[in-house]
Amino acid sequence: MWKGSSPSWSRILLLLFLVGSFASCITKKQIARAKIEYTMFQKGLDSLNRIQKIPEMRCKPLSTIDILVSTPSLQKEQLEVFDNGKSTSYRLDSLGRINYPLVGKINLNNLTSDEASEVIQEKVKKYIKDPYVRVTQKAFNVTLFGEVDKPGNFEMSTQNPTILEALSIANYNRSTSRRDSILVLRQTTESLEKIYIDIRNAKSVFESSAYYLQPNDIVLVAPNERAIKQYIVGGIGQENVSIQRLNIILGMGFLVIPILNFIINLR
Repeated sequence: MWKGSSPSWSRILLLLFLVGSFASCITKKQIARAKIEYTMFQKGLDSLNRIQKIPEMRCKPLSTIDILVSTPSLQKEQLEVFDNGKSTSYRLDSLGRINYPLVGKINLNNLTSDEASEVIQEKVKKYIKDPYVRVTQKAFNVTLFGEVDKPGNFEMSTQNPTILEALSIANYNRSTSRRDSILVLRQTTESLEKIYIDIRNAKSVFESSAYYLQPNDIVLVAPNERAIKQYIVGGIGQENVSIQRLNIILGMGFLVIPILNFIINLR
């Protein structure tokens, strides 16, 4: 028999209220953490005044360019060796050079389209009267790997692709992807540049030098804590899984026994 109906039920209700409040607090913490970890561009959005200036594309090793050579001269036969005035694609070698007809090796590494046009134009003056040269840089490749659905090497179809376009192509938006430290590796003439982007922070994205990608950039998406935990659980042996389950059961027992004991003492 209960020793007092009203006080006993009051204590039980109080206990249930405390347990419910505890569970509610955990939920609020999880929601708050999710807002921090998974929202994009929220921080710094109000103070964002500018986006990184569109850079002038430069010829890079292993990238592809189109070259068109023409002349106002009536002696059009001069153009035969240069594809009769048609635009032709050339792939730069690992040092940023092309092997051009009659001229031979031309170093175009790190030159803009206009600069490359001037260099080639000067070289072909020996063979064509009053030459005009136009160099157009074509799509280039970017490598994405890590916590994305479709890692790999992608050809960027736009002239000035952004980091957001590349992440979209690779299906980045995963619950196991870190948003605070996306790494872009970029080979410069002097060294390997490492650029970190936090896509939760608008200024970190749009004001970054890696917002506009360059040929042969490597984008690495790191795993978050959830992905690491999944990897650990998936990688441990069955014996360790059994021990882990036993520890969970014992832990639940230590939590439930005091509650049951409290309820029994109310009688």
